[in-house]
Amino acid sequence: MKKRGLLYLLLTCMLLACSSQILVSPAGNTPTTPVPPTSAAQQAPFNIAWDDYSSFQKRLSSTYQDVPGRLPGASVYHISFNISDPPTHITGVEEVRYTNQETVALDEIDFAIFPEILGGSITIIDLTVDNVSTAMVHGTGLMRVPLASPLQPGSSVIFHMGFEITVPTQGGDYYYGIFGYNDGILSMAHAYPTILVYNQQGWNNQVPDLDGDPLFSDTSFYLVSVNAPEALVLAASGLELNRTSEAGRQQVLYADGPSRDFYLAASTGFSKQSETVGELTVNSYAPNDLASYARSAMKTAEAAIADFSRRYAPYPYTEFNIVPIITSAGGVEFPGLTAVARNVYNSSNFLEVVVTHEVG
Repeated sequence: MKKRGLLYLLLTCMLLACSSQILVSPAGNTPTTPVPPTSAAQQAPFNIAWDDYSSFQKRLSSTYQDVPGRLPGASVYHISFNISDPPTHITGVEEVRYTNQETVALDEIDFAIFPEILGGSITIIDLTVDNVSTAMVHGTGLMRVPLASPLQPGSSVIFHMGFEITVPTQGGDYYYGIFGYNDGILSMAHAYPTILVYNQQGWNNQVPDLDGDPLFSDTSFYLVSVNAPEALVLAASGLELNRTSEAGRQQVLYADGPSRDFYLAASTGFSKQSETVGELTVNSYAPNDLASYARSAMKTAEAAIADFSRRYAPYPYTEFNIVPIITSAGGVEFPGLTAVARNVYNSSNFLEVVVTHEVG
């Protein structure tokens, strides 16, 4: 949650928040950079079987190794991101298998396309449903995909699409800066089409309140390939499975899940500190001039995870990452990763409060 709740949780202080206005850049603009070709289907993650959960088990601690097998109906995302230099433009390909876990047939599947309400834009290209070309219905931050025939309970459907994203550079005040490239730091929150939640109220497809966490999504599995300039240091919410470099570019494959989101931050100025305690590795990223604060954040996360694991339940993942971004919130939590406002690193006491809160 955003940091206004910090006052009530930790009884210390109120974090800054900034009201936002909605800026919509309609999908459908002519792309300026080609989407990765369909030959990408022969490369990871698109060549990995939908029911292959071995990568996600590597992401999970020994306590939770059986969890993927207990979520056979969870959505599985295969995503490829291609990040420009500088990282203000992203093209990609997404395939997602969606299973109807409801008790009623579904006539459509609704996706959040949040880059266009977070200051940027997104264009959807070549949308198919089970290999059949399909038109979408576009709304504000929303892509509704009508189905040729109702999807019955227990049945699955596979979506394939290309996309092109413009990353905003409006500063940390526009919707807390969670999606943007500011002061040399890329923050990629909600940067891909995400299936929304269907429940007793139907599809939860209303325009989200931009004064809080916008995304309402089901627990899913994510295999994500990132092609980016080699100089960018990447910090992702998933576990790195593979890395290659060629001609000044890096290709990194991540596994994330079960979780409700995939998040990535990056900067050429980041250095990484790491410590492993038992099965858990904590990684703390920051510019070199903030190295001592980054170490403090790492130690705070270790202590908080240990304490909350005793109080609530064991932490499920084998990694936890901390990364500074330019944001008007004190910090923002993602599955297995905490993004902290860069200016918070200048205050050890407040940094401890923010990291502890976000870990919680």
